[in-house]
Amino acid sequence: MMRRSFILIGLAVSLIVYFSSVSTVMARIENVEGMAVEDDFQIAPVQVDVEVYPGDVIKQEIQVDNRLGKDQDFLITVEDFHSPSNSPALNGNSQDSGRAMYGAKDWIKNGLTRFRIAQGERQFFNIEIAVPEDVEVGEYYANVFVSALPGDSQTDLDTRIPNIKIVDRVGVNVIIRVRGFAKKEGLLNAFKVKKQWQADLREYDWLARYPVSFLVEFKNSGVERLRPYGVIEIANIFGRKIDTVAVKPFNVLRTSTREMEYNWEKNWFLGGFYTATLKLQRDDDGQNTDIAKVSFWVVPWKEIFVMLGLFVIIYKIRLLLFKKKRMKRLRNDEVQVSMGMIRRKKTYFDMRTTKNKVIHSIEDNKK
Repeated sequence: MMRRSFILIGLAVSLIVYFSSVSTVMARIENVEGMAVEDDFQIAPVQVDVEVYPGDVIKQEIQVDNRLGKDQDFLITVEDFHSPSNSPALNGNSQDSGRAMYGAKDWIKNGLTRFRIAQGERQFFNIEIAVPEDVEVGEYYANVFVSALPGDSQTDLDTRIPNIKIVDRVGVNVIIRVRGFAKKEGLLNAFKVKKQWQADLREYDWLARYPVSFLVEFKNSGVERLRPYGVIEIANIFGRKIDTVAVKPFNVLRTSTREMEYNWEKNWFLGGFYTATLKLQRDDDGQNTDIAKVSFWVVPWKEIFVMLGLFVIIYKIRLLLFKKKRMKRLRNDEVQVSMGMIRRKKTYFDMRTTKNKVIHSIEDNKK
């Protein structure tokens, strides 16, 4: 009798644990009134940041909104995070058969792999993150992708899965930080002006034009993500600060290098010699600051060409007006010369006439 009671209690506890675990991973659908048709689908949150200890198991809820204007089938997949950086640790060039060295794909399980929702419906599902017991301190990365699939029926979806063609997909970045003592290490690798003259074969140039592009390269040699931030101060040839460019916080994952580009744009015609000073905080606590300088000349060639064009046009117009004025003056001089000759001829004729009259008068008096 006692044994039967223990068995019943054990079964009851097992059922409670089972149904509680099922309820935690059970997906649900909600109808969102007034959801507009945007010809896309939306996922939230776009990034999951969790702090865990080795051996922890946590769950995270993700939601998908269908705004495609039609019923749609979706597929959920989990992949290792692949950064655009050239770091081999983030691009699967590790010794683990092409797997990303700090990938957490195998840690994540999702209770739902495929689902179908109508326009205006919101699908909820949970992912479970199981951290290994022997994992080292640091950050690990994965992506949970939700993909929109072709096909109008579940039967069609099931038959096309082996050769599936993905229409569109949206991912959730999952960043898992395993707690423990971890020293943050980072360094500013380079601060330079981006090459803008294609004829120049150098990687960067001291000769620039608006907008001036600055390249900031930061290396994270630690085991946790860093978020450098700071400011670029622009000084003219006299050393006077005339402008600043904000360097907003950007993520640099563990054991990786990232290059960011920042533009200095001016709306006036102003060339000359400038010096840019980068003051970069390595992380959020602001205790470590890297300082770097770069000097360059700015040649606003477009504005120069415009000014030269205007100068040529103005010169041509003035030359044309000068020629017209000169021709008019020459014509006036010719007229004046002609009038002078006529006046001289008339004077001479009048003098001859007067002389003849005098002679005739003298001759008449003699008679």
